[in-house]
Amino acid sequence: MRFDLWQSFNGPLAAGGNGSTQITGAGLGTAGTNAQWAGGTQDSVWFGATADGGSGVDYRAYSTAGSTGYTPTSGVFAAGTSTAPDSRNNSHPYYVEFGLEAAPPAQLALFPNQAGETAVGALGFQWHDTTVTKIGSQIAWYIDGLLIATVDSSTVTLGGSNILFNYFDINAGRSTDSNSPLVAFGLIDNVRVEGLSPSTPQAPEVQSIGIAGGNVQIDFTGASSDTPAAFALLSSANVASGYLIDRGATITQVAPGQFRAAVAVNGDMRFYRIQR
Repeated sequence: MRFDLWQSFNGPLAAGGNGSTQITGAGLGTAGTNAQWAGGTQDSVWFGATADGGSGVDYRAYSTAGSTGYTPTSGVFAAGTSTAPDSRNNSHPYYVEFGLEAAPPAQLALFPNQAGETAVGALGFQWHDTTVTKIGSQIAWYIDGLLIATVDSSTVTLGGSNILFNYFDINAGRSTDSNSPLVAFGLIDNVRVEGLSPSTPQAPEVQSIGIAGGNVQIDFTGASSDTPAAFALLSSANVASGYLIDRGATITQVAPGQFRAAVAVNGDMRFYRIQR
């Protein structure tokens, strides 16, 4: 399942006004008969995040095995198991690529108290390409290609086969800010649900590419039954042609169905493909 996510909250930014901390989420495996939220009964695997970074737990994962939310020590979060800073909090360095966004000019003109910028690591006021995948038993959550969390569905009880989206307040009561009903919301757009035939080999899908420790690092997905030997990294100096297997690359398995290719940066412009 893939969708575009926009989150807005009542200002001023970055801290937000009264009652600004809300969660927008998505998941799968629900029967669709009861609402999925932090204080409810879980029958699915779902993930959610704040817009303002105003909670101690800004990135969240829930299931029947984590009915009140998975903790850092669960190993579910890609940011690690740290509790100081908490691997679920916007202040963790893992989320540094998010944040420092301003409210759209038209919104700011109507609501001057929206002035400022979002905190580093917060998701508000920016479109985000969001993906929830199920490959084998692994249900994973990505934002803009960055892996956020992974839950093993074999450890939980799924109520059905429906997808879900939710939006809720993490606190009791309601905002006293008169602007809140107009500017506090989560917007889900361009929802796409795709399935792969079991008889068709899983085509590798690149999730992210970056440089770490002097290496080009490419994270991609495959089938849960795949091993690193099923793939090769191709590279070329020309984006349109000339791709050859890069013998200096190593491919490792991060989790079932999730892989990482790494190759040393050679100083030249290179283009890369993952080949099955």
